[in-house]
Amino acid sequence: MIAAFEETLLPNATAWDSIAKEAARDPNALRQLPDSALRGFDLFSGKARCSSCHSGPFLTDGDFHNTGMPERDGATIDMGRQAVVAQLKYREFSCLSIYSDAPNGECPKVEYLSLAMERALGTFKTPSLRGVTQRTVFGHSGQFTTLEDMLNHYNDAPQGAHGRLVGQSTLSELVPLGLSPADLSDLRAFLDLL
Repeated sequence: MIAAFEETLLPNATAWDSIAKEAARDPNALRQLPDSALRGFDLFSGKARCSSCHSGPFLTDGDFHNTGMPERDGATIDMGRQAVVAQLKYREFSCLSIYSDAPNGECPKVEYLSLAMERALGTFKTPSLRGVTQRTVFGHSGQFTTLEDMLNHYNDAPQGAHGRLVGQSTLSELVPLGLSPADLSDLRAFLDLL
């Protein structure tokens, strides 16, 4: 019930919303962006690979990804989605339970959920980037306190701890991006519009 209500909530309009709406009618509208933000948009949708996970009107694919996030000091390794994925099908109030009013065949996300450890270990749901510059912490458990630190993490693509748990060097989907400080500044200028 709460999830149904939350789906009705619309995010606040941003500068990017007006520019994207105008660009849908006139592709030249993107030229209204400051040069730095335009270069940042090109990076976001190209070399920086941001749009592979942060897409659509909510700037998220709604999927789960392992991005090699560091653990907070002194914390145990957060298993991410793996901590609950095996139990989801059998939860008392899941879409497949006797209490569900979903018709048969209407729960494919739960019915065909991959239980592969490599698919879920250390994965976390892609957050929306709408209003990202208004946040004070970044990462699934606040590992970073500045957006610049988060951008550097994605640029450097560290291996993360989860691969070692299963005898692999990494399970992270990230690859080093090789963005320069100027590129990171341009990317930040674009993110400021979101």
